[in-house]
Amino acid sequence: MDEAQALADRVAIIAAGRIVAEGAPADLAGQRGTEVRFTLPAGTAPADLPRVSGEVATQGRQVEISTEDPTGDLLALTGWAAGRGAALDGLTVTRPSLEDIYLTLTEDAA
Repeated sequence: MDEAQALADRVAIIAAGRIVAEGAPADLAGQRGTEVRFTLPAGTAPADLPRVSGEVATQGRQVEISTEDPTGDLLALTGWAAGRGAALDGLTVTRPSLEDIYLTLTEDAA
C-alpha cells in the first residue's frame, strides 16, 4: 500500500467484486478527514475548548478531533492554548493513509 500511495496517480479499491472508491491516493485520503489528538491542559474541561469545525470526541483528558479543516482548527486550538499559557501535550495531526482508507472501505462493504 505504501508503494501505491507513493507511486500511483490513480487507484481503485475493490470490495466484494465492486469498485467502492477510485481516484488519486491523496484525494481518497482527504475524503476521510484529518485526526487531531492531544491531552487537555490541567485545569480545563472539554467544555472549555474553543469552537472547531471538526467532530470532537473526548475520553477522560484525551481529545480527538476529526476535521476537514485541520489548519483552521489547529489555529483555533493553539490560539486558545497560548491565551491560557497552556500546552497541548501529545499534539498529533494525522491524515489517513491509503491502507487506512482501504481497511475502512472494505470493512464497510463487508
